[in-house]
Amino acid sequence: MEIRIGFESKDPEREITSLGAWLKGRPTIVQSARVTLEHARPGSGQMGTAFEVVKLALESGFSLGNLALAIASWRRTRTSTPPLVIQVSGRTVRIGGEVTDPAQITHMLEGSDGDAAGR
Repeated sequence: MEIRIGFESKDPEREITSLGAWLKGRPTIVQSARVTLEHARPGSGQMGTAFEVVKLALESGFSLGNLALAIASWRRTRTSTPPLVIQVSGRTVRIGGEVTDPAQITHMLEGSDGDAAGR
C-alpha cells in the first residue's frame, strides 16, 4: 500500500521536507515503511526541484496509529500547522490544521469522518 501526504499551504515544500525528515527519524515508521519525498512535475521553463508530497511505501504490519502519532507529534513542534491532505486506501483525507490528537487522526485515516476534518 502507498500513502501520499501533501499540504495546503503557501510553502508546501518546506512542510514536506520537515515532515519527511521527521518521519524518517521515527523508528516505528521506518521499520515498516519506506519514506521518500516525491518531486513535483515541473511546469514550462521550471527546473523541477520542488517537492510535492511525502510518500510512504508500506510493508505488511504497518500501523496507521503509528503514522498518526508521528504526524501529531511533528505538528506539536510547529509554530503553524497547515492542513494535510493524505491519500490512503484510495481515499483523500483532509486533516485540518487544528487537529493534533493522534486518536482523532487515526480515526480519520481509518475511514471515519475523513472529509469533515478541520471544517
